[in-house]
Amino acid sequence: MGVTAVEWAACRDRFRLGFRGLEHHLLGGCQSRGGSLADITDPCTQIDVTRGVKSEGPAYLAQVGTLTATAINALAPRETGMRQGTPVRLVHWPTRQVLFTGTVTDLECTPYKPGGAIRYKTVITASDVVAQMASTMRYGARGAGTLGMELWSERLARLMVGRPYLLNYAAPRAPVKNPWVPGVVWETNLAKHLDGLCCSVRGAWHVTRDGTVNVYSELGNTPSMTFTDDADLSRASVPPVMWYTDLDGGWRATDVVARVTLENHACKVENGEWRADDTTVSHDDVTGADVWGGTEIHIPTTRLAADLPALAASYITSRARDWVPSSLTLRPRTTLDILRCVDMESLRAVTVEYNGDSHPARITRVTHRLTPTQWVTKLNFAPR
Repeated sequence: MGVTAVEWAACRDRFRLGFRGLEHHLLGGCQSRGGSLADITDPCTQIDVTRGVKSEGPAYLAQVGTLTATAINALAPRETGMRQGTPVRLVHWPTRQVLFTGTVTDLECTPYKPGGAIRYKTVITASDVVAQMASTMRYGARGAGTLGMELWSERLARLMVGRPYLLNYAAPRAPVKNPWVPGVVWETNLAKHLDGLCCSVRGAWHVTRDGTVNVYSELGNTPSMTFTDDADLSRASVPPVMWYTDLDGGWRATDVVARVTLENHACKVENGEWRADDTTVSHDDVTGADVWGGTEIHIPTTRLAADLPALAASYITSRARDWVPSSLTLRPRTTLDILRCVDMESLRAVTVEYNGDSHPARITRVTHRLTPTQWVTKLNFAPR
């Protein structure tokens, strides 16, 4: 198995602890000041990473990504000086490829009974940029047009201006993906503002493993990977093929989306003051409701009122009607498989093959579990 490293930077102190025999490295140092990174991974018994989005039928909402490192008889905050806000990175060390970027959000030190081999256990929890955006309040957003209107791309720039995040965004290729959006006086956090803006064009956003904020006005459907249970190990590898060890193939009637309700946020002027003009618009799939019962999903949006019925209807018509496995497990053995697991990102289109059938899917969540003896990656899916 390849070597993995976790880097973290402390503002005052530097740390250097071994972990060489287990082929993982937890590295720390004052990177922002140009200092070297110190290895602090030796006592870690397990490192868990999870990143991705939440699927609401055909809509996607950002979720906080986390890293949890567990250490025995070491890394107590009093000894290391670690604290909330310490930057963290998880790195595949041979290639310097990052698996996770974030900051420490919790430190837990649990003492054990005296006399035993374990004196205490330390759990370090870090969260990615989504957590910072979810804690950043935004009191509305208005452009220079009538009732605060501006183009979708202009609203995105307004929300992100002055933010210390690396933004990766491609301008919409079609006008339908760059519509006029109304001003809002929506008092909520920045993450929810981005959710509402992206859902307004059936797009999505997420934070990558290196901490970049990726915003999509349109999601691609060309599969980047095929996951299979096919016994033929010599099959063509375009797109790349990986073999999974476990798959959750359950299906429930409640997974069928029978009703979409848009919770729209806009604003109006009353008595010379800006007021919220929030509305809801729903669209039903009568057949799905009658046959399966189905479920209702609620999607935040920021669109002009005249655009809402068509948008709600498009969510119903765009939702997948075919079953897809909800998750699968990968246990990489080769260097190539490890690199592919490192590179996994949410929102990518993939194909899942199961029992002779091929299912178009989209990755919603990537979870890595690293221990001294194994690397396990779990992927969660939504239909596409």
